[in-house]
Amino acid sequence: MVLFAAHCGEWKDKQLNVGAFQKYALAEGSQARYCAEWKQDPKFKGLNYDFALCRFDEPVFIDKSNVIIELNDNDAVPRQDKNLIAIGSGYTMEGGPLASVFQSVKVPVMTNDQCKQYYGGSITHSMLCAGFPEGGKDSCSGDDGGPLVRRKKNNDGTFTDIHVGVVS
Repeated sequence: MVLFAAHCGEWKDKQLNVGAFQKYALAEGSQARYCAEWKQDPKFKGLNYDFALCRFDEPVFIDKSNVIIELNDNDAVPRQDKNLIAIGSGYTMEGGPLASVFQSVKVPVMTNDQCKQYYGGSITHSMLCAGFPEGGKDSCSGDDGGPLVRRKKNNDGTFTDIHVGVVS
């Protein structure tokens, strides 16, 4: 399964390239799968509860030799001022080109009250906010649906990415 933003629309019967670093390309061990079933959060409305799941048509081999990904099940994660990584292939700058390879940016968690100073009433209790108040680094249009992870380094040099949300 893969976790998306529900506002990205229905993905049933569409191809996803799992493990790809370049948009629309199968390379370096990536695997093509189709979305056999698409379910959005039943509470989804506007941008609240903006989650959907896609069940693949067949299993995916996950190479855990460098990065392990886990779904967050701890309400205390992430904590304010801890860094998260947003990943996507949207615009690289406002008015600029779309990224041809996936990009990532490290952004600190903000309280929703802090975030409301910038986005007003569109921020609700069901959302997680991360970014720099001064701007300069952020996700951008086209990154929606990409993962938002809390990365921790393991004792053996590998990483575990805790999937805490989606870019929306």
